[in-house]
Amino acid sequence: MATPTILLVDDSRFYLELEKGFLRRTEAEILTARNGDEALELIRMHPPDLVYMEQNLPRLDGASCCRQLKSDAFLKKIPIIMLYELSNKNGASLCREAGGDAVMQKPLKRGPFLELGRRFLALVERREKRVSWRQLVVVRQGDRCFCGTSVDLSEGGMYFRLDQPLREQDSVSLNFVIPGTSSDLVEATSRVAWVNQGTNRPKPTLPQGFGVEFKNVSANGHELIKDFVEKRLACPGVLPSERADPQGHEN
Repeated sequence: MATPTILLVDDSRFYLELEKGFLRRTEAEILTARNGDEALELIRMHPPDLVYMEQNLPRLDGASCCRQLKSDAFLKKIPIIMLYELSNKNGASLCREAGGDAVMQKPLKRGPFLELGRRFLALVERREKRVSWRQLVVVRQGDRCFCGTSVDLSEGGMYFRLDQPLREQDSVSLNFVIPGTSSDLVEATSRVAWVNQGTNRPKPTLPQGFGVEFKNVSANGHELIKDFVEKRLACPGVLPSERADPQGHEN
């Protein structure tokens, strides 16, 4: 599978270096362009998987560049995150009218920058540290109930193995027990952030499944997750009470 590509477009060397620093742990090839014309040429030659583009660019501004890309039948599916300066009062509206998939105001902060990128490209580095973890997870969606197996866990979300169909942005309820704690179930209302299924799944090294973002976890449940992740990071060995469960099936 080819290495994903992220294109950064900005006439400011400072911001290009800052953004490359944000993405330093992301497993992708990082390309850069300093103006809209250069970006267009590069995108047409080597279509990237994600673009971060400044609106105020020389030679061809970011909004015009974005508009041209979104009018191209082949290139319009490339997600473009438009960036604009706080001093640009019309920046947000210009970016949205040009067809940008998302808009972000400068100055940039690492967490929101990565979080926004991850909406369009799942492998963009997460802000939170994740730990490997194998445990039964009960997944509920409406009147449907499935059994899956967790793969990794962070304070903000989980990746779990499941062969049943779910879609990105679906709302699901998860129930699971944290190893080494009481038998009380942790309940987490969650959003499917990315789908990893099929022969062309974005992360073939992982089993088929889903990455979810926790939206609502009880205070006690959040503390249990936080404590478990911190202990696992400090001592990465498998906990005695942790167990792997068989492949998920529908109840």
